Amino acid sequence: MLRSFLASSLIALLADASKAQPGSLDPTFNGGGFVTFDQATVQDHGRAIAVQPDGRIVMAGYGSAALVLARFMPNGAPDQSFGTDGEVVLGDTVLLAYGMTLQPDGRILICGAQRIGMEVEMVVMRFNNDGSPDLAFNGDGKVVLDRPGTNDHANRIVVQSDGRIVTVGSSCGDFPACDILATRFLSNGTLDASFGNGGVAVIDLTPDEDMGYGLLLRPDGRFILGGQRGSQQVNTMAFVGLESDGTSDATFSAYAPNEVGRSVSYDLALLPDGGFLAVGSSFNGMENDFAVVRFDPDGWPDVDFGMNGVVTTDFGGSTDNAVSMVVQPDDRIIVIGVSIGPDWSRDIALARYEANGDLDVSFGSNGLVRTDIMGENELAFDGELQADGKLVVSGMTTIDGDEDFLILRYLTGLPMAIDDPSASDPLRIQRTSEGATLSTPEPIVAQLQVMDATGRTLVQQAWNGQALRINPGSEGVYLVDLRTAQGRWTQRIVLGQE
Repeated sequence: MLRSFLASSLIALLADASKAQPGSLDPTFNGGGFVTFDQATVQDHGRAIAVQPDGRIVMAGYGSAALVLARFMPNGAPDQSFGTDGEVVLGDTVLLAYGMTLQPDGRILICGAQRIGMEVEMVVMRFNNDGSPDLAFNGDGKVVLDRPGTNDHANRIVVQSDGRIVTVGSSCGDFPACDILATRFLSNGTLDASFGNGGVAVIDLTPDEDMGYGLLLRPDGRFILGGQRGSQQVNTMAFVGLESDGTSDATFSAYAPNEVGRSVSYDLALLPDGGFLAVGSSFNGMENDFAVVRFDPDGWPDVDFGMNGVVTTDFGGSTDNAVSMVVQPDDRIIVIGVSIGPDWSRDIALARYEANGDLDVSFGSNGLVRTDIMGENELAFDGELQADGKLVVSGMTTIDGDEDFLILRYLTGLPMAIDDPSASDPLRIQRTSEGATLSTPEPIVAQLQVMDATGRTLVQQAWNGQALRINPGSEGVYLVDLRTAQGRWTQRIVLGQE
């Protein structure tokens, strides 16, 4: 029997560490707000991070030539039930993890690359909840995409509602010829012949370095890919629309505004109105700055955001690059990256923006945070919001010349929900044996979004308030967000066993 506890979000702050300055490291996480661990002797990079519905934190990356997957308890301690002492290490070949996502059933999907001989080939792997390879996935838990004559890798991975798996990355031939590469697999690891050309779509925008980094699954099954087009000297952000079958979406047209200039996009986020955000870097003539661009649903830059849809941010160092972002339930945007100082030291950099693109002065120092853990070099690669609003970030830190894995947790100041549903709240939620039913007392015109604790959108649609069943299929914390012309209502649902 599932039990539903309803709580109105954004009502009151709980009396705990969340009252500290937003942007501060969370002292309840491993005693200081961060965890480091060493696997290899040279290079340990935490490239992707995800939060399970039970609050455990999964990190994927690589150490030297080995793929590393690790899981931590919510307090930062290694999860001894996962792999060996909380880690899974696969080092028989040069195997690298770049992207990760969690399936609703708890299994872990990783995408990246593997070097075989003189070629680099794209890989997708699936692990069970305990860290063991999922043998139902291609027989051994791993798929290698063998395309002779090209060097291929995948940077992002998503799972469709029907279980099919989509990746985006790059395919390179003779330098500098690279194309954006998208693939789709069936849930058993077989290439999906109904997508692109036998499961593979190659997008050639220019004769030079076209690279794929970002991937969005739209509610109607179409995709948006993000990255860069052109050579390193004249590159710009690139955005590609694909139909659900991997063919070009003729209705999609989005181009980087002139204001962003020479640039690259590393991450994308879908907005409730159907528009999207892109983050990356923009060259200002001397160095790179953080760049955030917002697009309307039709692909035009949103003129109400920054300058013609563009916001750039300089941390005052030699160069700044944004690599990931999270969009909070209150529409504020946290952008995650690196800032290189005048002495070439590298620090983790965070910026938080209001919905209109202004820096949020309540976060860090006038909207900016620089984190220097060990006094040497730090990099951030990915970030994820927990169900309680805290931000976890994966990356690396350099200790005595040795690069170690790094996980940090920051306070965001997001209000933590309490069980105090308002009588004026139009949203009604009734528990069922499999999930919950949403409705409103009177017909409405609204936009409805339901997300799980990892930020994955389960439902996103126009809604008139008629009874709508949601059956997430697993226990955990879910966020229901309702927007009308009269206001916005957000409720958290915690589904668990009696």
